[in-house]
Amino acid sequence: MKARMLLALCCAWGMLVATGAPALAVEPVVVVKTDRSEIGPTASTTFLAWVEFHHLFDPNVRAQAIGSATSFRVNPRGTGAFTGEIDGSTLLYEQFVLGEYESDLVMVDLSTRTELDVPDGVNTNASEFSPSLSGSRFLFGRSIRHGASIVLFDTTTSASEVVYSKTETDRRQFFILPTQINGNYAVWQQATISKRTDELIRSDIFLYDIAAATTTRIPNADIERPVQYGPSVDSDGVMYFGRSSIACGENAQLISRELDGTETVLYELPTNRDFGSSHAVDNPNNTTDVYFDRGDCRRLEFGNIWKLSGV
Repeated sequence: MKARMLLALCCAWGMLVATGAPALAVEPVVVVKTDRSEIGPTASTTFLAWVEFHHLFDPNVRAQAIGSATSFRVNPRGTGAFTGEIDGSTLLYEQFVLGEYESDLVMVDLSTRTELDVPDGVNTNASEFSPSLSGSRFLFGRSIRHGASIVLFDTTTSASEVVYSKTETDRRQFFILPTQINGNYAVWQQATISKRTDELIRSDIFLYDIAAATTTRIPNADIERPVQYGPSVDSDGVMYFGRSSIACGENAQLISRELDGTETVLYELPTNRDFGSSHAVDNPNNTTDVYFDRGDCRRLEFGNIWKLSGV
């Protein structure tokens, strides 16, 4: 939970991301906007969920049916929560007791608002965080001594595999955050922080091919935009992510990247606007909707939930 909280706050404070003016014929539209901060969207074709902050250290998950204007709180009172992933009406998310550092994964049917059983072997004495699900597979983070690992879990066999891990060094801390699994592909991000200065050294994103068991760190040759963040992925392996300057509000772009490395700038954010995470939803017509948490760099309240349709 600590890594999840830190990365969420880094996004809210503008440490990891930044911004820019439109590059696509299709413009994003706001789908959730209240007087509170909304971050971390996740969705299916039937439900949408996000994290709502009452104040910086009191995150809750809210959800609503697609097309509805009425949302409801998902996690129980006395707990905090971060989103994970929705498959149909099933939401897998991270939950913790307020004031404590340990977190577990919880599953709920959003259509009936009833909690479901999480398979044995998922939750342990360590903290599990930032989950995603696709079919019979879970992807999530798990705390380890002086670091964290990313776990791929098969619900049909109860087999689990650590696909990535990172531990701190004398000079650097690493905060890794799995962000989405979709079919054969999974993505995550990693922030590298200097222990001496507490400054961001680099922010990387990764694509994992499950069948091939290969991990690819996504290259970046854009000198003006050295930071990459907030990745999501569709079932074809197309990634959606942010690329920007280090400073919040400078040169931020929402980018798509094909498996062959072809990149397209989908949207350039206005100056002083930014986002921290994205989520890709496959549509029946073979297009993809991309949700992201666009915010105002000039305000502590990070933002609202936006949607770029039919990419």
